[in-house]
Amino acid sequence: MKNLFDLEYQKYLQYHTITIITMFTYFVGFLIAIITNQINTVLKWSLSLIISILVFIIGLIILKKFNNDLDKTYKKIKKLKI
Repeated sequence: MKNLFDLEYQKYLQYHTITIITMFTYFVGFLIAIITNQINTVLKWSLSLIISILVFIIGLIILKKFNNDLDKTYKKIKKLKI
């Protein structure tokens, strides 16, 4: 039973890590697009601020969900006391 919980914990840990890497990559790409003027709008900074805040909030929601899943699985593993 402990091995099943370990596998579940590893699955959520991988989701958590991939989410962080994806958010960071998106953010860096967006910054490069702004710096190199690939985004040519009059309201470039307000657009980038809105998009950055939106990505940050969505990322926090996703990470919070994965953290809850990780915590639940970790508590299940601890409860087994094997």
